[in-house]
Amino acid sequence: MLLFFLMATLFLTGCNMNDDESKNQPNPDKEVTGTLGEGPDVLVTNLQASWSIQMNGDIMYVSERTGTIVEWDKDKMTRQKVNLKKTLSAKAEAGLLGFLLAPDFSKSGQAFAYYTYEEGGDSINRIVILEKNDDIWRRWRP
Repeated sequence: MLLFFLMATLFLTGCNMNDDESKNQPNPDKEVTGTLGEGPDVLVTNLQASWSIQMNGDIMYVSERTGTIVEWDKDKMTRQKVNLKKTLSAKAEAGLLGFLLAPDFSKSGQAFAYYTYEEGGDSINRIVILEKNDDIWRRWRP
């Protein structure tokens, strides 16, 4: 009898929790009106197929599938070339994709990049270490 009582209590508690959670879930059929304040602040414009964003302090880096990295430092935007061993693929969902600053980026100037290139009619993905030198990113070679 005690086992039956515990099972019934657990079942009813679970049903009750689900009802509470459903009240807090967004309703996709409900129309949302209004704005969030006065509107968003535009930080960077004229990006070319932007893909990945990384921050280093107040400096923002945005990778572009076309093979560049945009550096935005307060109100100054610099488009920086990325030199890779293989030519980037221009196919859809290809090119310079993933981009991640190394944990010690401030000291090393290194980042990790994921890109796609073509070889023998095949799309090949590669991950490399990049090193920033002034306004150019080069493939790091130990």
